[in-house]
Amino acid sequence: MSRSEVLSKLQGLLDEAEPLPSASPAFPVFADPVATFRTEAERVGVRVIDDLPLAAALSRVLSDTEQNRLHWQGTATLESHGIEYEWQSDPGEQGLFYSDHPESRVVFPLELAGEDYNRTSIAAVRVSVGNAVYGVAETGTVVETVASGWGRVLPILSPCHVVLLSKRNVLMNQGELFATLDLKLGGSARLLMTGPSRTADIEKTLILGVHGPRTLYVVLVP
Repeated sequence: MSRSEVLSKLQGLLDEAEPLPSASPAFPVFADPVATFRTEAERVGVRVIDDLPLAAALSRVLSDTEQNRLHWQGTATLESHGIEYEWQSDPGEQGLFYSDHPESRVVFPLELAGEDYNRTSIAAVRVSVGNAVYGVAETGTVVETVASGWGRVLPILSPCHVVLLSKRNVLMNQGELFATLDLKLGGSARLLMTGPSRTADIEKTLILGVHGPRTLYVVLVP
């Protein structure tokens, strides 16, 4: 079939197609968006923590994962939730920030240290912590704003990622999200995460952690 015939066939199909709707479909509305978010997030494999103070919630994550170090996605994550910290060493402009917690116990203020950003240090990250600008009750999705450079790496490459989400930032549905989200403000990208990474592309065998974290926690912050 020639190119002109293919184009003619496609044009004919377009002429027969139903017109696109002039208005968006009705999106669901919930009496308790936070409760709905928790239900939907857990449905897709997220581990939601909603009953502990922040330090205790992070301690639970470290205990569950048998780790004692948290890598932070920039100081903005700390400042967004009023987490006090002190610098033990300067990470520099392209460094990684981390805090160590013996016996998996998190205590504020954090003692932050830095290390060089390179393949070796990135490969050693086991638990990373970031901040969600929004949560979507309809799907249990969290939305992170990531900065250029190393800020893009932690939510995707670490085996376990923790997202801090203020309850006041839980939106009803996707329509409300895209009506609210201002792509011109802050960060270089928006990362939408609905559950831990999973794929079944090969022989329909479900595999976790291929394109993102194998384990995803969301800590709901009052």
